[in-house]
Amino acid sequence: MISIQDISTAPISAIVTVQFPPAVENLNEMTSRKARQRTNTYTTAESSNPYLWQPQTLSYTDVTTGHEVWRMSNTPAVSSTYHADIALTPWSANGKRMAYGLVMSDALKVFTGAYTGLDGRTAWMLANTDGSLLRPVIDGPSRVDEQTNWFPWSPILEDTYYMFGRTRAGNTGVAADTLYKAVVSDTGITKSSHINFGTAVAMKLYSNGLSQDGKKILATQSYTTGVYYNYPATVYPDAAATQDLANGYSINFGHDGAYWGTTPENIVTYHSAQAFLLLFPDSIYRYFFMPSGSSTWWKAQLTGSDVSGGPLHTPDRSAPYDFGEAGPENSGYGIKPYPVSHYWSHNQPDRWGKYMLYSDGDANPISPGIEDLTTHTIYKNAFGIGGVQHNDWHGWSDWFVSSFGASGSDYSGDKVYTANRSDEATTTVVAFTHTLYNNGGTYAGSSFEYNSIPRPAQSPDGTKIAFHSTFLNSKIGTYDNRPDIFWAVAYYPYPPEIKSASKSGSNVRITWDFNQGTIGSPNHTNPRTYSKRGWPNETADRPPSPREVKLFRIWRSSDNTNWSPVGTTDYNNCSGVNECGTWTETSWAFDVSQANNTTLYYAITSLEHSGLESHTLSNTWKVTLDGSGTVISQAMETSYPAQPGRKMPFYITSPAAPSDFSYAHQQAPATAAGQYTLTWTEPADSTLIRHYNIYSRDGGVPPVVQQTRIVSVPKGTAKYVDWAGDPGGTTRYAITSVDYQGNESAP
Repeated sequence: MISIQDISTAPISAIVTVQFPPAVENLNEMTSRKARQRTNTYTTAESSNPYLWQPQTLSYTDVTTGHEVWRMSNTPAVSSTYHADIALTPWSANGKRMAYGLVMSDALKVFTGAYTGLDGRTAWMLANTDGSLLRPVIDGPSRVDEQTNWFPWSPILEDTYYMFGRTRAGNTGVAADTLYKAVVSDTGITKSSHINFGTAVAMKLYSNGLSQDGKKILATQSYTTGVYYNYPATVYPDAAATQDLANGYSINFGHDGAYWGTTPENIVTYHSAQAFLLLFPDSIYRYFFMPSGSSTWWKAQLTGSDVSGGPLHTPDRSAPYDFGEAGPENSGYGIKPYPVSHYWSHNQPDRWGKYMLYSDGDANPISPGIEDLTTHTIYKNAFGIGGVQHNDWHGWSDWFVSSFGASGSDYSGDKVYTANRSDEATTTVVAFTHTLYNNGGTYAGSSFEYNSIPRPAQSPDGTKIAFHSTFLNSKIGTYDNRPDIFWAVAYYPYPPEIKSASKSGSNVRITWDFNQGTIGSPNHTNPRTYSKRGWPNETADRPPSPREVKLFRIWRSSDNTNWSPVGTTDYNNCSGVNECGTWTETSWAFDVSQANNTTLYYAITSLEHSGLESHTLSNTWKVTLDGSGTVISQAMETSYPAQPGRKMPFYITSPAAPSDFSYAHQQAPATAAGQYTLTWTEPADSTLIRHYNIYSRDGGVPPVVQQTRIVSVPKGTAKYVDWAGDPGGTTRYAITSVDYQGNESAP
């Protein structure tokens, strides 16, 4: 038993002891509420136009790893998934937003007032990664997920995605053979016709059919009774948007297929409608695909010299092979084109098109493997955790992510982890996923519980890992197949590096960058970025600029130990028309007042759209002014941290608590038994506040501990409707503020 004193509001003489039995992740209150998910009346607390839902987020600390974890969705006994396959990502280009599919249910009150006709269907949802602005997709090209279980965000433009039109659920003014460009704002979505393919049949993008430089796509028909066609197109820049081949080309190009593995002579479709489209290091666009009914991965140019305009395969059965523009790359059975290779199970290429990450069943013990695609040799395959199932490498990072998977059919030890590609010893368990928790971790049936597997997805900078889990949702019938969406912190955003201090008028100007080098002289040795490789050219270019950073925060100290924030300044390398990953801005500066005849220290942190902030300071800079205000000394005092993504606490001041906190049972907008309306006033100074934690207990005021936490709502929220409280009206609540460094206020 875990014993915790309830001292939240009681005087010293009234302190009581609350006994908590063991519960998964110490989320006792959330675990006990699962029984009410089928009996209480759910509410989205949806506002009228723009149809915003209240936040559903919950922050907790993984009790085994100590990593921060966020639950993003919380709907009763329905499924929330961001994809139903392998290596697909829910993150927008700058990590500000996530998209996922939610199965709507009229009976369970999981619906939107914006439109009807969705009962039992999967609607697209959007949410900011800080938990705010949760809403159904209303004005986009499609309101429902009926193409490839993938939300195709542009990888280089903030808030932008491309999708073919669908008229389901009352969506009007769109065509199924037209690709639309959609731009998301905080109040809605603006869509425009981008490319009309003129096929007169419904079209769709292949999963991962959008190149990593954001310029090319590969599309096909959604429904056909004959042979599928590939349609390559250019989508960026807008002025160049067009079909690359007016009539496309048959995916059943002439090939020497049956000789290689089990590739059929007639290719009808691609496995899981998957085509990894990439710009390769030689500046040619190619894609990987596996023909349905096959176990062989093929690589083909996006366009080629065939009479149709597609890639031309040259049969070759003698090593070293020259397959021309299309050929087999990797096979699980039969003759392998490159015998040194291991089979690519659950694979994902990196953003450079140089490495393939996969689950290496030939390794002992089983491990993620990385193959060098330029040499067809194994680069690394001993990332020592002793198990792997699914992988993802969508981040512009030297780090990748994987899930552990099952031991036989037992998923009870499942987890997500990360590792640096160049050092197998860096393998780090990030969070336990509690896969199929309601089944005791047992996989009961692939066709029914397929979506409940974690399927990790890496954020653009690699700081976060998204995954699916059912452990806080209720089970219906035999199968544990109602997952929610979570993300866990793999590492915190890296701070930049201060380079100098100088006088700017009456102020001191602090200047910093990411030590990325310059054009013609990139820094691949010690940049303060997530990868040491140049982008897009690995050797000639500077490493990719961070994508998820929103702001820098400037800190000051009189003793290089006790720090206070003095201001923020914007980061714009992944906003507006600035392409993510490029260096539109190369350095930043902030002017701060400093009294004459003083010595002060300065440091910088990076702050993401998600609310994650560096948990360690940059290098610190010592600045001394003489009596006339002249800078007489400015130099680095403390060097840049060796592990910039780790926690190294430097600020431990608790934030101010919310005031005027009140709650009432069945008070509008909470009307049903078990629904409670909670309101509060945010602190007057909420500069450092990130979110508010709400705690709950039936029959008494809850202690402020993870065991009683039920929701974590973002700053800017002042009302919440708890729909899973005690129908008898006995539920009591407490609320706290939490700042960007994880400090929590008293209730």
